[in-house]
Amino acid sequence: MSAHYFIGIKAPAAIRPIAASFQHQYHLSDTYKVLPHEEDLHMTLLFIGALADPHITPMKEVLLSLSPQHKKFQLEINHLAYFGSPKGPRVVYLGMDDSAALSSLQQAIHSQCQNITGRTDANRFTPHITIAKKLKPAAGKPIVKEEFTGVPFQVDGFSLFRIHPDQSPKYEEIGYFELTT
Repeated sequence: MSAHYFIGIKAPAAIRPIAASFQHQYHLSDTYKVLPHEEDLHMTLLFIGALADPHITPMKEVLLSLSPQHKKFQLEINHLAYFGSPKGPRVVYLGMDDSAALSSLQQAIHSQCQNITGRTDANRFTPHITIAKKLKPAAGKPIVKEEFTGVPFQVDGFSLFRIHPDQSPKYEEIGYFELTT
């Protein structure tokens, strides 16, 4: 059985207290099965899923060729939001405003990796950092979308992660790809 992988941007340490504050404020541990370990906070650029070992090296080569084509950029986490119903959303996350640099990077990764993954999924991308997911049965509590003072951070690169579902933290960085200055 192949391990599962994704490509993402690791959230900086400055985001951790914000995530923890909202997790506490909304008692998310009471209503959600999964609250990511603080070291697992990230923004997914592309979920790959199962990938056989022989495809790892070609994937890294594609990502290595993409990274110098994109410059380092700034993002700013500035709101709490969710996917699903406000009465019991399936995912609660920290969000940010649109970024042309982020969109360009994500679209290039999605396009170039299709040849290796063989997946032709539509590219539906909403930049976010998940802080809770997998709602417990009959446990929904209302979440209010709210804005907060932005926390800027520099994106210097992105990573290829292997998922270890039975470990905590779950995500192992197996490749880091630096953007240009």
